Amino acid sequence: MEFLLKPPLKTNQPKKPHKQFFIKIIDENARDKIARDLVKILSDWGFVQLVNHGVDTQVIQEMQAQAKKFFDLPLEQKEKAKVSPGSSSSSSSSNNKNREGFGYGVESGFYYDGKPWIDRFQCSKSVEEYNRSLDMLTAQVLELCAEGLGLESSTFTKPYLGTAGECTARFNYYPPCPLPSLTLGLGAHTDPNLLTILHQCKVGGLQIYRDGSWLSVKPLTNSFILNIGDSFEAWTNGRFKSVRHRAVVNETEARLSIAYFSNPPPLSVMTVPQNLIDSLHPLQFRPSFTW
Repeated sequence: MEFLLKPPLKTNQPKKPHKQFFIKIIDENARDKIARDLVKILSDWGFVQLVNHGVDTQVIQEMQAQAKKFFDLPLEQKEKAKVSPGSSSSSSSSNNKNREGFGYGVESGFYYDGKPWIDRFQCSKSVEEYNRSLDMLTAQVLELCAEGLGLESSTFTKPYLGTAGECTARFNYYPPCPLPSLTLGLGAHTDPNLLTILHQCKVGGLQIYRDGSWLSVKPLTNSFILNIGDSFEAWTNGRFKSVRHRAVVNETEARLSIAYFSNPPPLSVMTVPQNLIDSLHPLQFRPSFTW
């Protein structure tokens, strides 16, 4: 596995170049350095780009194909699962008119626009394989994060019986927009969960807020973009940063992304490790809280 511990950024404004970290896991002797460098960039950026991550390329490509297959369905079929505006299950999507969302969760099964998917198509095997692969990747990242902070490796996985928690994968489709400067695909926000792992197609669109500017993250073939969520920032007493980000639309090309969300199981209690509270890092949030 290799981590590119800084997203390659594209911006029209000249900026001082940032150091890039390329770390390869060769043996256990390199693990300490990997963990330290990972913690450094997540503390600074809140985002990291993962390459040579161990997830089979075919699994990623099959997920892309299934996502495209879904969004190519006739509108009439997709609208069978749509909910009426203003209902609680549609609230998260009602403010994002330039995006469609489709997802799969271990407990929820398939859903579209917040409602269980009625005409479930034959993609369960590929979606489950994708989720399973990213579950394993997330658990490894959580262990490295703990080690880099000087904690027991199981600190962030033990509450979930050694797993990455309750996770969901979601397809997002952003159609071309003739006036992209007048709208957004997804407005500025932070994620409430632990970690988000994003795979975006060759059409870029993800932007992160840094030093008063919006910086575009350049797509990199077969890579993932991982970011810290609000819950993980609070759980680490602010050592990791949950950073604002958004999605922009493209004038001529559609954009497809696959977002994987690592969420704690419902009613999980997260207690800030005592080792992360000291005179230099006073308690910033509640000492413990329930997801």
